[in-house]
Amino acid sequence: MIARATLPQALLVVLALLACNSSAQKPAEDPEPAPPPAPTAPTPVVSAEIAPPPPTAEATAPASNDAPEISRSAGAPGGAVVLWPRIVLPRDAGKPDLDTLKAAARVQSRLADIARKVLGNVTVDMRPEPERVCPKQGCQALSVGILFAKAGTGCSVMALVSAPGASPQRIVPWSPGVVKLTRDSVGFREPAEGVVKVTDYGSCAKLPDELAAKDSDVEAAIRSAAGK
Repeated sequence: MIARATLPQALLVVLALLACNSSAQKPAEDPEPAPPPAPTAPTPVVSAEIAPPPPTAEATAPASNDAPEISRSAGAPGGAVVLWPRIVLPRDAGKPDLDTLKAAARVQSRLADIARKVLGNVTVDMRPEPERVCPKQGCQALSVGILFAKAGTGCSVMALVSAPGASPQRIVPWSPGVVKLTRDSVGFREPAEGVVKVTDYGSCAKLPDELAAKDSDVEAAIRSAAGK
């Protein structure tokens, strides 16, 4: 036989159940806040790689170990290089004397003036003795040179005009006298005297003034080489 609980016992059981349910429904306490993350090192900034600049005119200039007759300047594009005159003497004459060098220098200065007149406001680079030919890849500027033939007190002068690069040289008789050409041009860096025969020389003492009569022929050749 099962004993029945008395009313006071039943109340105690109910109160105990209510207490259990109350503690089970009590909200959980908020968790402890997480510690902040450790600081990280800043990401380094990487600079973009910069391409090297294009080569300049100096980078394309001839090497310093070239023969002394090679121009140390290739000139500036659009400008002109005025080369030192190519002086040709009789076989038994030896080296040019001081008077011959001075006369050649005066002719070179006149040629530079003509180049400035034709080309306008550009760089005209006069090369010193003995730089009389462009580097093997040619000058960047057009080049003008001089064939200066001398025998005794007589001189014969021809202008040599080339477009930029390894271009042929156009031979332009410049001084008074009689000159016969087997060709009116020679190849790049080819000695022009091989196609020239002088039968009548002008006066060395009258250079460069006597060149004025044919300045226009030299101007036309430079203008053509410059594409004008």
